[in-house]
Formats: sequence, C-alpha cells, structure tokens
Amino acid sequence: MAQGVTLVTGANGFIGRRLLGPNTRPLLRSSLGLSGEMIGDLTSPGTIKRACEGVEQVFHCAGF
Repeated sequence: MAQGVTLVTGANGFIGRRLLGPNTRPLLRSSLGLSGEMIGDLTSPGTIKRACEGVEQVFHCAGF
C-alpha cells in the first residue's frame, strides 16, 4: 500500500528537519531548496489550506 503525504510544519527546525523523508511536504517560512517544499505563513488560513491538500497526516513542529 502506498503511504500518503505527511505535512511537516517547522521543517527547518531541529525536530522538523529530522522528520523529513519520502512522502513528506515541508512547510517553511523561507526556501531551503528541499524537494516538495511549500513556502508560507503558518498563521495564514490560505497557506494551511494549500499545504494540507492531499495530506494524510501532519507533524506540527513549528514553534517548538
């Protein structure tokens, strides 16, 4: 069975970057050149809506 996409907020932080791998979508404030990264503001409903499209689970690490 194919694994769904996992959104990782705070993907440029200490914990978040260690969760990145295949089938992950990092949500970042600024680009790090990562595959599949999304750039946006976590406080913006539009960013959250776009980031969550097609996502099966979320690891919310922003702000830790």
